[in-house]
Amino acid sequence: MGGKGSFFVLLIVVAFLSLSLAVLAIYVFVFGGNNSGKETKVVETVTVTTPKDSELAEMALFEGDKIFNLKSSPSSEEKSLAAIRVSIKLKYFIKVEGIKDVAVKLKAYESEMRELVGNYFLNMSVDEVSKPETKEKTKKELKQQINHLLLESEIIKTDLVYSVVLEDWFYQ
Repeated sequence: MGGKGSFFVLLIVVAFLSLSLAVLAIYVFVFGGNNSGKETKVVETVTVTTPKDSELAEMALFEGDKIFNLKSSPSSEEKSLAAIRVSIKLKYFIKVEGIKDVAVKLKAYESEMRELVGNYFLNMSVDEVSKPETKEKTKKELKQQINHLLLESEIIKTDLVYSVVLEDWFYQ
């Protein structure tokens, strides 16, 4: 009887170990094993195509040039008035899926966009404006902020504004 009892115990242990090995193998295949604390980077390729001229329209945000005051430069000891004169146009997509009329939406948010641009320049100093890369940085940031403003009440998250055009950039 001692031989049969130890045989069944041995059989149960082998079955348990086989089952454990099968579960571990499934876990490794499903979850990819251990990455040793390193995260795997997934590279996603996004193809950006330039839209046709017929897909874009243009809107002047301000009539003519607009002058904005700039922050006082922290490097200057005396208080001097610093200002920038800009002419801003928005290039936007005529048709965007999920929005009935993009031009009407832009017109409805025109005051908020003007306020956003005014606040943007109020937070810049003449030292920042004088840097060569600032104009491109401003165009990108204004595009991002305006699109965020226009899309915060929308389900879709496709940009409406394709680009911000700064025709005039004069500061002193």
